[in-house]
Amino acid sequence: KMEKEVFTLPQVANYFNQKFINVKYDMERGEGIDIRKQYGVTSFPTYLFINGDGKVVHRIIGAYFKEWEFL
Repeated sequence: KMEKEVFTLPQVANYFNQKFINVKYDMERGEGIDIRKQYGVTSFPTYLFINGDGKVVHRIIGAYFKEWEFL
């Protein structure tokens, strides 16, 4: 729902594409399993904001947010 209704909004897409390198992993398959373990992800979806040193600086857990909430 976030992918279809929030991340596609111009104000959200522009902000995140200008400020961050954005990636999406399926944390139940492939390399996502190791990432899940490394960052202690226990709920889905989880949005991780990771700095250049690989440290989590912010974490959002939850399924759906309005664009203003996510920004």
